[in-house]
Amino acid sequence: MKIIPLIFSLFLFSFSALFSQRLSIGLEGGISSSRNTEYEFSASENRRTSFNAGINLNYALSKTLFISSGLHYLRQGYTHETCYFFPEGVENKLVGKFDYLMIPLTANIHLLKSKKLIANFGVNGAYNIKAAQDHPEALGGCRIGYIRNLKSTTSDFALIGTTGIGFKIFQKTKKELLLMMKYYHGLTNYRTRGDNKNNSILVNMIYNFRI
Repeated sequence: MKIIPLIFSLFLFSFSALFSQRLSIGLEGGISSSRNTEYEFSASENRRTSFNAGINLNYALSKTLFISSGLHYLRQGYTHETCYFFPEGVENKLVGKFDYLMIPLTANIHLLKSKKLIANFGVNGAYNIKAAQDHPEALGGCRIGYIRNLKSTTSDFALIGTTGIGFKIFQKTKKELLLMMKYYHGLTNYRTRGDNKNNSILVNMIYNFRI
């Protein structure tokens, strides 16, 4: 009767070995440039430039198709001038800051014979952890006040679509390094009222290693 536990143990070992060959963990981070739909896409002066980071769990459905999920940190927002006066040398700039923790669900398609070109698309469920406006201390100016804490007028949850293109810089048996450009487009309003969505362009480095 000892043969049954032995067969079961061998089955579990074989299953875990097969699964691990298809599973990898990825670390990614880079620069993000974002704006909301109140501003023109080309208006660089209204973009918030910051960083993003994340950890991914990737599963290979085939040699060309991978699905990924994980946990990401994304900083979105906008910038614009105020009607305040500031000391000489201080930039007249207000920064809207909308930061999110996100759980992505994406598909990565490896293209070309070399499989080095990668197309990415998917969706992110996002939870807002910061909604604020910051500007330097003003000397005076208009009587219009800029609200600093925007949590009460910001939706707690957001749905964000993503698409991107990347290139595999190098690959070894159990690890690879990718350069990826992504575009994030808000599918839901980030404000509780009105039609306002956040959009971001990301340039990231991604390091994947197989378990």
